[in-house]
Amino acid sequence: MSVPDTNANQTAASDAVKDIRKSITEASLAEAGKQVDMRKQAARKAEQKKKKASSKYHRPDIERIKQVFDDYDVDGDGQIELAELWAALRKQREQAQRYDGRRRSLAERQSATGVVTGKRLEKKNGAEGVFLSSQCLPLFSAMDTNGDGTVTFRELLGVLYPCCAAGELEVMLSWVAPPKVAPEQGPRLSDTKRAEIRRLFSLYDTDRSGDISVPGLHAALGRCALGAAEVERLFAQFDADHNRRIEFDEFVALMESTGAFYDD
Repeated sequence: MSVPDTNANQTAASDAVKDIRKSITEASLAEAGKQVDMRKQAARKAEQKKKKASSKYHRPDIERIKQVFDDYDVDGDGQIELAELWAALRKQREQAQRYDGRRRSLAERQSATGVVTGKRLEKKNGAEGVFLSSQCLPLFSAMDTNGDGTVTFRELLGVLYPCCAAGELEVMLSWVAPPKVAPEQGPRLSDTKRAEIRRLFSLYDTDRSGDISVPGLHAALGRCALGAAEVERLFAQFDADHNRRIEFDEFVALMESTGAFYDD
């Protein structure tokens, strides 16, 4: 009767386990490679679409509107609140009514009484002109198209150019998007931590568009016991191009700011 070779059996079992691990690893790498290729292809298509996009509107006009928007956006968070609009319009009214003793033109005299060129009101029975500050609330409501209590530059352009196509709107927004500034040199994320952030990003990029929407970020950070206002603040802080979407690089910056992904 032959005696089983225990060492041979153990070696065979060990080799089998190695083969299984190898096959699993190869399958995982292949699947990861496919995902990377798909994302690269989607990014190339998006870039080509962006290059083909154009707008019939004039860039200097959009840049000037953005300057005015930024003047009203006192706290620089990329959106105008009712209080900011009221303060700006009240300041304009005070400046128009201030008299410095010099002779004024017709336009200046009209401005001082609230009469706006192109919107001149018929004066009857001694009625006075109307300043925009007197119509602040209805004006704000007309611009706040989604009713969230703030006006973004996207909403403002939508009101000023109601016939603008979606592609044209994106082009106009790209004209005034701030340049992406390279982050300051500091602790570098390890490849392992960056991969972990990538998995988190993919988890909340539910539509596989390559970015995360506002509701998506609420879902992601709401589980961390952050309130809605805090999530909105983080979104405004890290949405560098103000397109109301968080791309992967912006998500990485947000995660880095927490300090939770650096090795001790």
